[in-house]
Amino acid sequence: ELNKYEKELNLLINNNGRYNPKELRSELQTVMWNDVGIIRKSSKLKTALKQLNDIKNKFKKIKIKGKELANNEDFVIALDIKNLLIPAESVIGSALMRKESRGAHFRSDYPKEKSKLYNVMCYRKGSKMVLKTRAVAKSSGDIARLLRSEMKNKVEHKIGAE
Repeated sequence: ELNKYEKELNLLINNNGRYNPKELRSELQTVMWNDVGIIRKSSKLKTALKQLNDIKNKFKKIKIKGKELANNEDFVIALDIKNLLIPAESVIGSALMRKESRGAHFRSDYPKEKSKLYNVMCYRKGSKMVLKTRAVAKSSGDIARLLRSEMKNKVEHKIGAE
């Protein structure tokens, strides 16, 4: 397993590409800010997904100045990009899949909350992102009572401690 990551890092540092890590990171940040921000809609999310795929392809052709690992800003930024691409894809995919507004996730094209609760599960299978929905399990009455009791005890403890 360690050899696999060592090979990946060596390929990254020795890549003879043309894309600047700082510019690529800035491009990713701009896409996420402009198209996957607070207010989301399908057309912008689809644009963001296309742009993300372009960034992933550019990342394969990234150019890191210097071949040393220590104190190499380009290398650190390249690692940041590598580690930001997966959650970016998860956020965009999940947002496209959830056709409602709920909590901090607001879709201008689907402003209402649906009554059915579900979680969007994201995971990697090989090089592909897999997205699935799963119904939210309802908590049993015992768990809810226990949580209410715990909260009451904490409030009583704070009041008594003063």
